[in-house]
Amino acid sequence: MLKQIVVVSSTALILSLGAANAQQGKRAQSRIPVPSAALLKSQPDPACDYKADKVGTPDSPKSADAAGDAAALRAKLDYERQCYRHAEIIVRQRLHALQASVRATMRAIERDAQRRSRLKDLGKVRQPEAE
Repeated sequence: MLKQIVVVSSTALILSLGAANAQQGKRAQSRIPVPSAALLKSQPDPACDYKADKVGTPDSPKSADAAGDAAALRAKLDYERQCYRHAEIIVRQRLHALQASVRATMRAIERDAQRRSRLKDLGKVRQPEAE
């Protein structure tokens, strides 16, 4: 009884793996990569608004003198410059990733068109179904 169960379950497993491999091979032939949804999503504006309690120490006195105001202004400008620079680096990296993804899509489309052209010349291409 146990032997029959093992034989039946291993047969089912082999058949399902064979079907999965056939499906995977079929998809691999006509697969065209597309950019990921994360790369296509709009990037939010950077949150680079300076808040004094973000950078400064909580116990630093707030003075009205010119030297204190100049130091606070320098800290604010430095923080915002670094924040925008970091945000630009992130956006540039996403742009490069998107461009690489689009290049991969274009190469796959060109390869598919060349393959279809060769098969058409041999008379072996199936016409795509109308959607």
